[in-house]
Amino acid sequence: MALENLATMNSAFRTTASLMRTLRIGRLFKIFKRLKKLQIIFQTFLNTFYSLLNVGGLMFLIIYIYAVIGVSFFADVKMRGPMHDRFNF
Repeated sequence: MALENLATMNSAFRTTASLMRTLRIGRLFKIFKRLKKLQIIFQTFLNTFYSLLNVGGLMFLIIYIYAVIGVSFFADVKMRGPMHDRFNF
């Protein structure tokens, strides 16, 4: 009986905590709507975000191509001298 009451109270507490978090986020959006400069900064960030993704994608592609070229050039290098399985660079 006591465990059932405890489980019910725990469930009610979770619901209340979730509601309070939602209200806190709502307050943040309310402040965000009032501040025009913050809206301008956020809009600028959104406009440049996709451009940054494109630049990052191109950089990744270039680095990947150089890595493939490097592997193809140095794949046939024989280990000799001080080089062994753990020290082969």
